Parts: sequence; C-alpha cells; structure tokens
Amino acid sequence: MLGGVGPESTIPYYRGIIYRVQKKVGRPYFPPLTIESLSTFEVIRMSFHGLLEELTGYLLAGVRNLEAAGADFGALACNTGHMVFK
Repeated sequence: MLGGVGPESTIPYYRGIIYRVQKKVGRPYFPPLTIESLSTFEVIRMSFHGLLEELTGYLLAGVRNLEAAGADFGALACNTGHMVFK
C-alpha cells in the first residue's frame, strides 16, 4: 500500500484489511503487508504547484519500491492519486 500521502486515509485502509482478513480466516491474524510511506507534504507541494509529472514520478517510485519488496498488487490510500492515475 502506498500510504503516508494521507496518513488519515492510510490508517482506515490498514485497519480494514487486517480485520477483514481476520474475519475471512476466522482467527486473529496479521497478514504480511508492506506500506510505502510517502510524504504528504511533498504531494501537497507538487499538487499545489501543478507539478503533475513530478507527482507521477514520485508516486511511481513508491509503486516500484512496493514491487521491489515483493508486492503482488498495490493500493493508493489517498485521493490525490486521481490527479495522475485513472
């Protein structure tokens, strides 16, 4: 998960994933989960100044770090990503 971009949105996603997995497996369990924490301040700066190519690169670097960590899929836990990703 790309988090930190909006810590307030990262927390509910993380909590929801954990509890839904526990419900599905029927026991207390914490699944392996990698969170790439990005700086909300950098995202706000790039967004405010219309630096969409820089923002795209910043977010993609986070995605690449998740891939390098062995992630099979990713999620962007913020609303800002819609500016550069569909």
